[in-house]
Amino acid sequence: MFEKNLISIVKNKYIVVSILFVTYALFLDDYDIFTLLNQKKRLSVIIEKKEKVDQNLLITKETLNDLRSMENVVNYARSVKFFKKDDEDIFIITRE
Repeated sequence: MFEKNLISIVKNKYIVVSILFVTYALFLDDYDIFTLLNQKKRLSVIIEKKEKVDQNLLITKETLNDLRSMENVVNYARSVKFFKKDDEDIFIITRE
């Protein structure tokens, strides 16, 4: 019984062609299932990187807006970039 069903399926050219097409489309084509999954994974990584860059851009814009006055520029240069005046020494103390 099972053999007759299998033989009738194999003899049906439409089923055979459909199986060959699906196999080709899923595994052998340039845009097979593995390529699509890999590209989707890469896209999610790129989107995460873009979000981080956007956050850094907002922080940089806020810092730039804060640096509109000369007093803020001096404070920023001394505290963040560790600039110093000619007659002073700077000691950086870090917690480890």
